[in-house]
Amino acid sequence: MVPFKKEGVLKDGSRVILRPMVKEDRDKLLDFFNRVSDHDLMFLRSDVRDPKTIEDWVNNIDYRKVFPLLAEVDGKIVGDATLHMRKVGWKRHLGNIRIVIAKEFQGKGLGTLMVNELIDLAAEFGLEKLVAEIHLLAHAALATFKKAGFSAKAVFEDLVKDPSGQKGDLVAVLGEVTREMAMAPGAHPMELTTALRSLEMEADWDKVKQVVINLLDNAFRFSPGDAPVTVTCEVRDGTAVVKVKDRGPGVPPEKRDRLFEKFTQSKAEGMERGLGLGLYIVRTFVEAHAGEVWIEDEDGFGTVMAFSLPLGEGED
Repeated sequence: MVPFKKEGVLKDGSRVILRPMVKEDRDKLLDFFNRVSDHDLMFLRSDVRDPKTIEDWVNNIDYRKVFPLLAEVDGKIVGDATLHMRKVGWKRHLGNIRIVIAKEFQGKGLGTLMVNELIDLAAEFGLEKLVAEIHLLAHAALATFKKAGFSAKAVFEDLVKDPSGQKGDLVAVLGEVTREMAMAPGAHPMELTTALRSLEMEADWDKVKQVVINLLDNAFRFSPGDAPVTVTCEVRDGTAVVKVKDRGPGVPPEKRDRLFEKFTQSKAEGMERGLGLGLYIVRTFVEAHAGEVWIEDEDGFGTVMAFSLPLGEGED
């Protein structure tokens, strides 16, 4: 295959060049990966900030095994997508796609542009099926592949280990998440109600934040009009208990157990969205902290989603 260069236009009108990686890209790649957020780097397989890793890549380019596609704007790399192939064996008809986009170019359509280009290249290479392994917290990548026509086939728990278990303030985290979610599309007014001024504890805070985000997103979808969503936090029997309360139609008792299973979607007034992973992620992340998740009833509210996180000694 003859290396190519294409020009694309992003949602904001920016022009981007798509081209294969070449040996001379060493310094540009190091600059790119130093600009990628630590959160996004967590999902990559290699230590891409190590010059030795990049040197190994650029010195051993074989487009027949790995086709590395770069996106460049004003001479700087802003995206890296790779198509991995096998020439022999029972998986030779499969290709694997991996992608990372600079944070300032996420949400502009660059990921979708690059994935679609690799899909076209895969057909030229004779591949019949493409696979992408994506962590559940890699939201931008999940959205990109869904737009490109990919669907979830399996969920592997604990595929990525994050060493960030550390002290933090649960009340402060709840305040931060509710402020951020107030700017989300479809957001409802929110009330954070707690008698606690702070609650320091040890947790994987990225996962705790995602739990609250998913519960609020669920509450927004099923609350009518501008009905407020209430978030509460209290300490009970050595655990921190957080509840997200909506004013929607509620969930019948016979359907509650299945809501936290993978690929289960909630429906109300004809609404259905996503891959059915939101509440499954909630359960998985809470249980990873040795906590519990459940649904309960409360007068004046529709659905009350609750979860608990155990407190260590001296934290209550």
